[in-house]
Amino acid sequence: MTDSDGETSMSPTSYASNIDAGVRAMLLGDVSGDVALDVDYWVGNTSAFLLIVGDATGRVHRLLTFELDSSSARATSELVTGVVILFVVLALSPVIFLLIYRMTLTIQNYALGLSKKTKELRREKKRSDTLLYQMLPKSVALQLKLSKKV
Repeated sequence: MTDSDGETSMSPTSYASNIDAGVRAMLLGDVSGDVALDVDYWVGNTSAFLLIVGDATGRVHRLLTFELDSSSARATSELVTGVVILFVVLALSPVIFLLIYRMTLTIQNYALGLSKKTKELRREKKRSDTLLYQMLPKSVALQLKLSKKV
């Protein structure tokens, strides 16, 4: 089938297979010597076949180029995100380490102060018990410490 411009209106696949079949038949005829080779027909069909192959190559090239460009853009975006996160972590790490160090130091100082206060409290309790035992008999003092009636 041909249109007004003289070009075939078949799908590229069926057209290519028809051309392929024609070229094979011509080559077989040329080799066997049974069919006279029509050079213009053979060149025309081969040129059309090469145009179809060239068109398919161009489509594949455009598709691959598009996919590679999209993948490259995605990879670049992910790389930039990763680098930004890395710089944020590197910038905040010293601050976090300093805060943890200060917090640990504060807890240690609090524990040390608590230990000192506990020792002072024990010492004062011992002094008050000694004073209580000096003023009252030990049995009465123990009953008072246990909040019992004397």
